Amino acid sequence: MDALSNILESELNEAVQVKNPESLHRYVSLLTHSFLLKENNDREHSEFREAMARGDARWKELINHMNFKFDAVDKRFEAVDKRFEAVDKRFEAVDKRFDETIRVMDIRFSAVDKQFSETIREMGTRFSAVDKRFTETIREMDTRFSAVDKQFTLSHRLTTFGFVLIATLMSLYQFLA
Repeated sequence: MDALSNILESELNEAVQVKNPESLHRYVSLLTHSFLLKENNDREHSEFREAMARGDARWKELINHMNFKFDAVDKRFEAVDKRFEAVDKRFEAVDKRFDETIRVMDIRFSAVDKQFSETIREMGTRFSAVDKRFTETIREMDTRFSAVDKQFTLSHRLTTFGFVLIATLMSLYQFLA
C-alpha cells in the first residue's frame, strides 16, 4: 500500500504544480486509505454473503428436518385422537348412566324434601302450641309475682312504720323521763 501511495504522490507531483508538499502527501494518504477501506469492505461483504448463503442452506436443511419430524408427530397425534374418540364414546355411556342416576336421586330427594317440609310444618304447629302455653305460664307467673310484690311492699311499709313508731315512742319516753 505504501508503494501505491508513493507512486500516486510522485505522479501527482509531476502532473500538477505543488505549492504544499505536505498537503499533497496527506491527500494521497487519505486517497489510498479510502481505497484500502473499500477493498476491506468488499472483502468483508463477500465473506458475509458467503456466510449468509451457508446459513440459508443450514436453515433450509433444518426446516426440512423439522417438517419431517412434525409429520411424524402429526401421525402419532392422529392415532392418539382415534383412541380418545373411543374413550369419549365410553364416557358418553357413563354420562348417560350418571344423568339417569342423578334424575332418580332428584326424584328421591324431592320426596324426602316434601316429607321434611311436612315435618317442619308439624313441628312449627307443635312449637306454636308450646309457645302459647309458655306465654300463658309466664303471664300467670307475672301475675303471682305482682301479687307477692304487693304483699312484700305492704309488709315492708308496715314494718318500717312499726320501727319508726317504736323509735318515736322511745325518744318520747327518754325525753319525758
